Amino acid sequence: MIVCVSLDCFINENWHTIIYYDSVHGELHRHEKFSLDGKTETITTFGIEQKGSQEMLMRWAIRDISDKHTSYKRRFLKNIGCNKVEVLYNLY
Repeated sequence: MIVCVSLDCFINENWHTIIYYDSVHGELHRHEKFSLDGKTETITTFGIEQKGSQEMLMRWAIRDISDKHTSYKRRFLKNIGCNKVEVLYNLY
């Protein structure tokens, strides 16, 4: 079972998980947050690899976040109303 593969960002002096993958319910799925308080999120299996060993699926989740981290961060920052450029430069 994949416990958690996540993308966390430091915003307003706090760490926030903005996206994570787990397989707690038997299949790999993604949780995507849309607010700083974490109360608004979507959970989906759409577009997510489902075939292969747990090790292969974990590598897939890591690669997905590595490949798409910029777009995930931009979407999150847009949803919370942050100045994308200023925050993105502060994150690196």
